[in-house]
Amino acid sequence: MASLLRSLSRRGRPRAAAPAASRGAIRFPMAGSYFGGAAASGEQLMNTMGAVSTLFAIVERLQSSVASVEWTLYEKSATGNKADRKPIKNHACIDLWNAPNKHMTGRAFREISQQHMELTGETPWIVPKYGTLPIELWPVRPDRLQPQPDPELFISNYWYTGGGVQQYLGVDEVIRQMMPHPTDPYRGLGPVQALLTHLDSVRFSQEWNRAFFENDASPGGILEYPHSMTDKELKEFTDRWDDAHRGSSNAHRVAILENGLMWKDRNYTMRDMQFAELSDISREIIREGFGFPRPMLGSVDDVNRANAEAGEVVYGRWLLVPRLNRIRDALNTRLLPMYGQASASDIEWDYDPPVPEDRAADNESLRNKIEMWLLLVDAGVDSADAALIVGLPPIERTPPPAPAAAPAPPPPAGAAEPEPAEPEPAEPAEPEPADDEPADPDDPEEE
Repeated sequence: MASLLRSLSRRGRPRAAAPAASRGAIRFPMAGSYFGGAAASGEQLMNTMGAVSTLFAIVERLQSSVASVEWTLYEKSATGNKADRKPIKNHACIDLWNAPNKHMTGRAFREISQQHMELTGETPWIVPKYGTLPIELWPVRPDRLQPQPDPELFISNYWYTGGGVQQYLGVDEVIRQMMPHPTDPYRGLGPVQALLTHLDSVRFSQEWNRAFFENDASPGGILEYPHSMTDKELKEFTDRWDDAHRGSSNAHRVAILENGLMWKDRNYTMRDMQFAELSDISREIIREGFGFPRPMLGSVDDVNRANAEAGEVVYGRWLLVPRLNRIRDALNTRLLPMYGQASASDIEWDYDPPVPEDRAADNESLRNKIEMWLLLVDAGVDSADAALIVGLPPIERTPPPAPAAAPAPPPPAGAAEPEPAEPEPAEPAEPEPADDEPADPDDPEEE
C-alpha cells in the first residue's frame, strides 16, 4: 500500500529498526488446518473467504450490511435524551468519515474494515495526521500490523509491514477494534478461527470431488500382479495406463490387462462417502458459528413469511447492532478526541437503527399506553400528568358532548290516532281600490 506508506513518511518521524520479535509473518494461534498448518497467518485466514462459498456468502452479507448503515454526527443534548440531540451538518470528522482517503469512499472503507473483522477477529485503522489533526483513514490488513507489548504501557507502539518496508507507528496513530481473544490480549479471535476444522472438511471434500471427476468420475481400484515388477516395467506400465485412462476425456475406455494383471474395485462409492450430507452439515456449522439466520442466506426450503421476518430481526439485533456499537465506540472514544477536547465532550457519532420496525408490537404497546392513560384519568389524575406517566405526549381530555334530546315516545298500541286539526279559515283580504275611483278634491296628493 504505497499511498499509505507515503502518507506515513510525510510525518517526518525517523524510522527505527523493528525489534526482532516483530519481524517475519504475524501468526494467529490456532489448531493445524488446511489453511495454515499449526498456526494460520492472517493472510491464510483471509484466503478462506475465497475457498468456501458459505463463508463467502456470510462475510459478504455482513460487510455490505454494516457498510450500508447511515451515520450522523450529533450535538449532545443537556438532558441526555437521544431525541433532543441536534444533527451537525459540517465538521471535519464528517468529511473524513465520508471520504477517508483519496482512493476509497466511506462505504468501501467500512466494507474492507468489516471484512477484516469477520475473517481475523480484528481490524486496525491507521490515522495519518497533519500536526495533531487526522487527515486520512486507512483500513490495513491485521497481519501487517504488530503491536509491541510493554509491561507498563501495555502497548508502546506498533510496527506496520508493507511493500517490504517496516514503519514505526505511535499508539495514537492506530485505532484497533477486536473481538477479544481469551488467551492473547494483543490479538483478536473471530468465528473463522473457531471454524477452521469444519472449513478444512469442506475444502478437502471439494478437492476430493475435483480429483474424482478429473480421473474419469469412477472409483479407483487396485491392479494385482502375480509377480514383482522391475522399476522399468512399473514405470512403463504406469505411463501407458495414465495415457490411456487418466482424465475425464478417457472415461470408460476398455482396458486390456496382460501377464496375469487383475483389476479389483474399491469397496466404496460416492454414495458411501456421503459428500452431500457432509456439505449440508458443514454449511450449518459455519452458519451457526456466526449466529447467522438461515433466511438471510437465501435458503427457502423451510422458510415462510413469519420466520423470514423473525430472521431479519435476529440479523439486525444480534449481528449488526453489536458490530455497529463497536465502530461507534471507536469513533467516539478514539477518533473524535483527535479534534480536541470540546469535540469529544460535546458531540458524538451514532447510526440509524438497522433493526426493522415491528409495527404489530408498536401498535400493541400504544394500545396498552392509551388504556393505562384512561384508567389514570378516570381515577382523577390530570390528563397531562397521566400521559407523562405512561409515556405519551401531553393529552387534554375534553368532556363528552351533551346527549341529543330523546324523540317523543310512540303512542301505545291500540290507541286511536288523534284526528288532525281542521285548518282555521283564512280571513278575507280587503279589496283593492279600483283605478277609476273618483279623486278626492280635498286630498293634496291628487293635485
